[in-house]
Formats: sequence, structure tokens, C-alpha cells
Amino acid sequence: MLYDPGNRWHMANVGRLTEAVLFDRDGTLVRDVPYNGDPDAVVVMPGAREALDRLRAGGVRLGVVTNQSGIARGRLTRAQVDAVNARVAQLLGPFDVWQVCPHDEDAGCACRKPAPGMVHAAARALGTDPTRCVVVGDIGRDMVAAGAAGALGVLVPTEVTRPAEIAAAPVVMPDLAAAADWVLSRAFPPAPGRRPGGHVLAVRSDSAGDVLLTGPALRALAAGADRLTLLCGPRGEAAADLLTSFHQSPLPFALLLRLAGVLRISAVSVDYPGSLLDVRHRVDDRLPEPERALSLAAAAGFALPAGDDGRLAVRRAAPVGIPPGSVVVHPGASVPARACPPERIREIVVALATAGRPVVVTGSPQERELTRYVAGAEALDLGGRTRLDQLAGVLADASCLVCANTGPAHLAAAVGTPVVSLFAPTVPFGRWAPYRIPHVRLGDPLAGCRDTRAATCPVPEHPCLSTVSGAEVVAAVDLLAQS
Repeated sequence: MLYDPGNRWHMANVGRLTEAVLFDRDGTLVRDVPYNGDPDAVVVMPGAREALDRLRAGGVRLGVVTNQSGIARGRLTRAQVDAVNARVAQLLGPFDVWQVCPHDEDAGCACRKPAPGMVHAAARALGTDPTRCVVVGDIGRDMVAAGAAGALGVLVPTEVTRPAEIAAAPVVMPDLAAAADWVLSRAFPPAPGRRPGGHVLAVRSDSAGDVLLTGPALRALAAGADRLTLLCGPRGEAAADLLTSFHQSPLPFALLLRLAGVLRISAVSVDYPGSLLDVRHRVDDRLPEPERALSLAAAAGFALPAGDDGRLAVRRAAPVGIPPGSVVVHPGASVPARACPPERIREIVVALATAGRPVVVTGSPQERELTRYVAGAEALDLGGRTRLDQLAGVLADASCLVCANTGPAHLAAAVGTPVVSLFAPTVPFGRWAPYRIPHVRLGDPLAGCRDTRAATCPVPEHPCLSTVSGAEVVAAVDLLAQS
């Protein structure tokens, strides 16, 4: 929620958040014909050419990242694959980059999806960063490869897409036309024609992680205002101190602000606000939370300053001194429904240590008993020994973080550390996933708690996370090591 003393601006140019879209080939751009080596058998998906042309016209560069294990299995030659690719380009128009993995699943290569290698290679070839790329595919391995590279995955399901893959995807679109429209709609908020100035009060009354996710929007406000004040709850205060600068209804706060004499109030609201809001902002619920906050700032007339790429960022504390290559495991969560069961976290710590990974366990002072239990003799227990700024230093020096959907996941994103996200599906993954950082999601996306926003688990035995195994976490950490 934002207050501004007046409406003294106009909107100017818009910058794309997405510089490139990388498509899976078979089942996404063209009909999936197993081990197809015949250019005449290529059939494009409905609306594909029109969707790609809209992206090209919008200045988005295009690439293809495709697994072609038929080469390794002797079912295809590379020349046949190249001939089919040429036919695809003839029908759909030119692509700026092609990445082909010729290996099968036994090769252990870094390029075969779900590994992120082809996404990284395509981004390098295009001169951009994976976090400025969208990967469009039809199955789960496309989405895992996108997340592991730090790109955003958009799933366009077909008849072969499994329900769990649809539920786990960050963004789901019905067809390529809708996917193209959504990509083109994601943009940096426009720069105001003039600096708005004035005193702005930003209200974020929830937890530290939510305050961190608002950081890019606060930077936009700070760049355009004469003075910025952040009003946050006690759980968000520590995160507010870290910021490089500066379904809950906003209407109760809006009423308080009106009673206090505030003249102009802006907020995202699905509820009808009457006269409580001057700007009632509506936003696509599939957008990541930092982009939702940025869009509200833009609706109120405040944009990111030049050169700010909109990532999460914090002031970094001095290094704490953890073993090189450490995996940090954070077992707690402020919302109980999102926490992985302690015995499962204990198994994860043992599995990581057995795999030769140094493990560090972190937690709040109230979680010391929990961290002592899960750390055992295998891990360094820092439970209750780090302030939030010191935790930022620990995470910055770590190779990876393993945690639930909780504040440290967003703190890791702010310092550039990959995340294995043990994500309970009580809230949408696409909105609350670690932002623009390599990550892997684990957990059952179809569990009974899905989209309930429950604070305590409504399903016996916490099935969404109780089935995550230590072996799965080790594999996810290994996958992220390739990023």
C-alpha cells in the first residue's frame, strides 16, 4: 500500500523483463513424433507462427533447447536432427540460437534437460543472463531446467503432460498464443516523466521474507520520493534494516490512513474499496511477488531508477566463516503448514553429509532445540547464533540453501545463492518461488492443502513435504551445482 501527496507524473518507456524466450521443440513448437528424422513429418502446433512473430515484433529474441536422445541411441543421426530443425525454422521463422543435447539419460551430461546446461548455453550465446529468459515447454523437465538455471518456466500442457507437472509449474498457459502475450505483458514499470517527490509511506505488515520481496519496489519509491518511510510489523523489522534502500486486504490500513488524514492511497485490492483507495491496482496473480509490488509502485508513479535490474538485494554483512562448499539447511518456517517435518529434515542432513557435503543448520533463537536435533553430529549448528544480517553472510558463502517457503529462501535469492525449495502448495509457487535465482522445487504439488493458504496443515501427516527424501535433496543440490 502506498501513499503519495499528489498525481504529478506521466508514463514513458517500458523495458522488457524478458530478453529471450527459449522453447522446447517436440510437443511445444511442433507435434511430438518420436525420434523424428523426417523433415516432411514436421507439423507445427496451432498458432505457433503467429505467437513467435509477435514475440519477434516485440523485440524478444528466440531460441530452441531440445533433448534429442535418439542420436545417442542410434535412432537418428545429427544430420537428420539438423534437417528437421531447418524445417522447423522454415515453417516458424528464424531462431537466434539452437541448443541440442544428443545424449541419453545415462550419459550424466550437464545439457540434457532437466539439467540447466542448454539454458545457460543459450543465454550466453544471446549475450544475456538466464534470469532474463523464459523457458516454454510441455513437460516437467522443461520447468526444472528453467528453474535450475534461474529462468522462469512457462508450461503449455498437452495430452501427455501429467497433472503433477501442471500443478508444480510456476506459470501455466493454455497455448503458445497466451504464453507469448503473457511474456510481452511482463515489463519493467515505466519511468515517470518527472520525479514525483513528496513523502511516501509504504506498508508491509507481514513477515521478513515478504518485506525482502518488496525491496525492488521500495528502491523505486526511494528513487522517486523525497522521503520514504516503511511501516512493517515486528516480524518484518529485521528485513527492513537489510534492504539496500528502501491474500491480505489493504483496506483496514487504508481506513487508518484516511482517518490519519492521508490524501492519496494506492493498493492492490481484489475487494471493492469504495473511497478508501485513490488507486485500486489490479494485477495478474501469476506474477512473482516482487513484480506485483513493482507494478503497484508504477501505478502510483514510481519506477526503478536507471540501471536497477529489479533483483532482490540486501546489504551484506561480513562473512561468518563456514566451511567452503557448505549446504545450509534451515528447518523452520514462520507458518507451520510450510515447514518440513523435523524427522524428514534430519534425514536430509544425514544424506547430504553422507554425500560428502559440509552442512550448516540455521534457525532463530526460538528454534535452537529444532536445529540441535536436525544437525546431530553431522552438521554445524548455528541455531540462534545469527542475526538476519549475519544469516545473509552465511547464505552468501554457501553453495546452496535447503529450506521451506520461508524468509531465508528470499534472503538467499537476494545474495545470489541457489535454493532447494521444499515448497508446500498452500500458496502459488509462481508467486512465491525464490526470485530470479537457480532453484529446484521439491514436494507434492497436488497435496490436499493446495491453494488453501492454510497456516497449519489441514491434512494428516503433512503429505506435501513428508515424502521428500534425502536422496531427492542430494540430487537437487547436485543439479544446482551445475548452475
